[in-house]
Amino acid sequence: MPIQVGCLGNCSFCVTKIGRMGFGRVKSYDMDDIVNAIANAVNRGAREIYLTGQEISAYGRDRGYDLADLLEKILSRVNGRFMVRLGMMEPLELSRIIDRLLDIVRSDWRVYRFFHIPVQSGSDRVLMLMRRKYSVDLFRDIVMRIRKVFPDATIATDIIVGFPGETDEDFLLSVKLIEELGIDKVNLARYSRRPFTEAAYMEQVPEQVKKERSKIATDVFNRVALERNRMFIGREMWGIVSEVDFKGENYVVRSYNYKPIAVRRADIGAFVKVKVTDATPQRLFGQLLESESLSVKYRVDFRITEGLDLVS
Repeated sequence: MPIQVGCLGNCSFCVTKIGRMGFGRVKSYDMDDIVNAIANAVNRGAREIYLTGQEISAYGRDRGYDLADLLEKILSRVNGRFMVRLGMMEPLELSRIIDRLLDIVRSDWRVYRFFHIPVQSGSDRVLMLMRRKYSVDLFRDIVMRIRKVFPDATIATDIIVGFPGETDEDFLLSVKLIEELGIDKVNLARYSRRPFTEAAYMEQVPEQVKKERSKIATDVFNRVALERNRMFIGREMWGIVSEVDFKGENYVVRSYNYKPIAVRRADIGAFVKVKVTDATPQRLFGQLLESESLSVKYRVDFRITEGLDLVS
């Protein structure tokens, strides 16, 4: 469900603002229209609702309300068993509503405990070069607020390595930030020039250096993700059967905190209980214990497949 387009930023590497809407402009869709569309989708059988946009934390800034208002209205007006996933939220805009948002998520099980907050770099100096609107400390504070309320929440972020002007010290600050905060999932990208952007004319980091940093970061981020995922081994978790993996061999359960759990068989759309048996950096594996859409409760032996590549 798209809820807005545009953003309030002016990042030096962003080409979207040039090709689409420009700096500092947000267009939010009407709150009642969004709620009605979601209600219709749920009535037709939808079980997962993804709120999407370029910067959903800026939703409503052009209309006099905000994302928390929208989420409250969705949950109060749409009846049924479904899950809502929040899309990407920029740190500065999210900081304005984070406490209200956490209260809403805490009060209603229908919102995934999942937060995608792009930090891009662990160095304040690089963030200034990127023209990001927040500091590393602000990002850290948001993550710690979330962890205090939901220790098992899934937190995802984005990191760019090799941004123009990034030094080895800057790069290591990014790596250490992910280690310090135990970020569950990192979308890692090597910087590449975009035409007509400010960053394209800055002094570039050599490609070989970017490749080396990317490999180091990938190894560290996978280790951190594995440490987080191993915390869930042995636990019973509930979630919704979201999809079949691309090989057609396993089903993917999205748990209440949006962790992907591979099981051998299940009914798409069913709410289930799963016992986690193993973990990799990318996913969990489990045994199906209970399912709302089956007439009997059953257990299934699950064959662990380490190389399975689930849709993330």
